[in-house]
Amino acid sequence: MRIILLGGPGAGKTADQLVSSPAEKMAADLNAQIITHTQVTTLDVVGRNVRWAGDKTNGGETGYSKLILALGADPIPHGLSGAGAEQVYAVNDLQDYRVFRTALKSGHRVAILGGGLIGSELANDLAEAGYPVEVVHLGPWPLERLIPEQVAQSLAHALRDKGVRWHFGRTAKSIAQKNGAVEITLDDGSIVEADLVLSAIGLRSRTQLAASAGLTVNRGIVVDGALQTSVKGVYALGDCAEVNGQVLPFVLPLMQQARALAATLAGEKTEVRYPVMPVVIKTPALPLAVLPPATNNGGWQGLQG
Repeated sequence: MRIILLGGPGAGKTADQLVSSPAEKMAADLNAQIITHTQVTTLDVVGRNVRWAGDKTNGGETGYSKLILALGADPIPHGLSGAGAEQVYAVNDLQDYRVFRTALKSGHRVAILGGGLIGSELANDLAEAGYPVEVVHLGPWPLERLIPEQVAQSLAHALRDKGVRWHFGRTAKSIAQKNGAVEITLDDGSIVEADLVLSAIGLRSRTQLAASAGLTVNRGIVVDGALQTSVKGVYALGDCAEVNGQVLPFVLPLMQQARALAATLAGEKTEVRYPVMPVVIKTPALPLAVLPPATNNGGWQGLQG
């Protein structure tokens, strides 16, 4: 789930304001049962049964004829050592966003671990709202998996003009508490001081439940072109799904997957087909829409008119 600060915490929406439709209204509109604050604990694909428990329910179970896994992804662990490691935030859902917004105060210095898609977007929003931002990024430039160096350097320069300080080719190793703030030690021994640390180093598909049920998993839950897993009648889509060897954690692929799966469940088996799907990078300092290559093999070539 991509949560962006929507113009910066000073002018952005609260977590409650980001809810487009309450669960009760959505359930009524869709004629569906929606069980909130609940986690599936056991998936039995042989007996076709799901068991769950939650903080607002004593738990329960249900059988199914078809099952869709839309489990999303988890932030990759930051791996920092030190007394401040528990103070590193990640924004992956509304609750994470609520916690981070509550902790963020006026004038706070924010360190972001990771200068990819989410890290760059967050850096832009925070800097635009007046927060000093430092980004620690292992790559040689921002979004190196999506855009060529020339474009990335333009983005880095535009964000630098907003007050973002970059630490390229560096990783954070440890974090210590100091006078109510933190000090982050990088792999070259340099120190980054901050009041809050936000980890944006990437996402990892949630595959644990599927693996425990005996489904085939790799980087994601392995599915075929029709989004069916290794067990008949069980499907997966979104950030948790590995479709024909690809995990595509973006909105447009998810929409195409949902349309194809809806047709399949309605009785017309349909394999997902991807049209041209640009990735919109929400960095107002340098707005970008890019069409990344399917693989990272090869290199970029500039064309001169």
